[in-house]
Amino acid sequence: MKKTSIIILAICSAFAANAQQLHLSSFYDLQGLLHNPAVAGTSTKNVIAATYRNQWSGISGSPTTATVYGSFNLPKFGAGVGGYIFNDVTGPTSRRGINAAFAKHIQVGDNAKFSLGIEAKLQQYAIDKGKLSTALGNDPVLGSSENKMKFDAGFGIAYVGEKLQIGASVSQLVQSKLQFYSGNLNPSKEARLYRHYFFTEHTNGQMENQSNTKLFVNLFA
Repeated sequence: MKKTSIIILAICSAFAANAQQLHLSSFYDLQGLLHNPAVAGTSTKNVIAATYRNQWSGISGSPTTATVYGSFNLPKFGAGVGGYIFNDVTGPTSRRGINAAFAKHIQVGDNAKFSLGIEAKLQQYAIDKGKLSTALGNDPVLGSSENKMKFDAGFGIAYVGEKLQIGASVSQLVQSKLQFYSGNLNPSKEARLYRHYFFTEHTNGQMENQSNTKLFVNLFA
């Protein structure tokens, strides 16, 4: 298992890194649901919680993210539901929205299940012109529209076992357009919600000769 985790990490490190549009979380319980709808309801415990994150607090306009989320197991239907409400602000830009996920669970053993999940997301992108530098003047790229409400969707798969959890997902499948400019402009690239691909792996095991000590290894890419 240790060798497998190292190999997976090495493979993921070989891919080029690109800036993301979606906010991330270092909180493990939120990380799965935030990036993979297949994780919804896979735990036997139902969860409702909230998180707040303020990065680089010493810098003006630093990113702040607030999230309220929940995940519920529906054993009668062999499924799970979950979702979250978020508010993500960085400088003059902000994202607010709601995400709803549904996952179908397939039992593959006494303590393991395979899950397929879908998600629907409605989010608002906004630009606060009052926070922009006056040096920009009447930049036509900003146009007259300050808010854009967009719908998007995602899909994910996951395996959840007693000692291993692994999943892959894709978000913003629709790639909805964001047109914040006006006039006869020919931008080199369209402003849109680009697809994001995620891979997660979580393993846990007992330390040798340490009956009360457990080792947890998390991988997110």
